[in-house]
Amino acid sequence: MEYVSAIAEIESLESILLVSHLPLVGYLTAEFVGDISAPMFPTSGLVCIEYDVQRRQGEVLWHIHP
Repeated sequence: MEYVSAIAEIESLESILLVSHLPLVGYLTAEFVGDISAPMFPTSGLVCIEYDVQRRQGEVLWHIHP
């Protein structure tokens, strides 16, 4: 999380796409959001997180289960 936050700050990025496999994707989601346990993802599942780099806090905007 610190690496992604640093890149976003240094490069002034508006968005970042992370691609991952289970179980890491669930752990990453929980790390960026902070107040949830690691969610399970089905094959090809997606989540969108609005992340505030200054506060180091995210919010799940949507979670797609194909």
